[in-house]
Amino acid sequence: MPQFEYQISEGDYVSAAKLAMRKGGWRALLFIYVFPALGAILVLCWVVEAIADRRLPPSIAPLFWGALALCMPLLLNFSHRKEFRKAAALHAPRSLEIDDSDLHFISSGSNSRTNWHAYRAFSEDRKSFVLLELRSLEFVPIPKRELDPAQIDELRALLAGHLPKK
Repeated sequence: MPQFEYQISEGDYVSAAKLAMRKGGWRALLFIYVFPALGAILVLCWVVEAIADRRLPPSIAPLFWGALALCMPLLLNFSHRKEFRKAAALHAPRSLEIDDSDLHFISSGSNSRTNWHAYRAFSEDRKSFVLLELRSLEFVPIPKRELDPAQIDELRALLAGHLPKK
């Protein structure tokens, strides 16, 4: 049974959260791409109106809401960092044992087994693997920086053998 030892840092968690959001479905894409684009359009329209009229428009609401929507990726980044800091269980060193029926996560504060059916897919980028949970936007991060190239290939093969890649 293959075993992988790792520890999740704040940067690992934030990077994995961004990956999970990009692969998480259309609702997550709204926050990453659509809202900032709409925010940029609102701000741009407000600025164009201010330049055309040579005075500030009477309402600053479009500027405010546009700036807020434009900052959505930064707010998400802040939110992920805060989430990691609050979740003390994520800070401990952990190991993952994988077999054909389940995944066994072990850390100093927890010991849990999860069936493969609890996950809908996995995804990866150059920094991490994420296991995307079946019925939520929750994810399990596995940072690559703690694994050697052979372990990365082995983990990728094991995940691909049980879950679709997203």
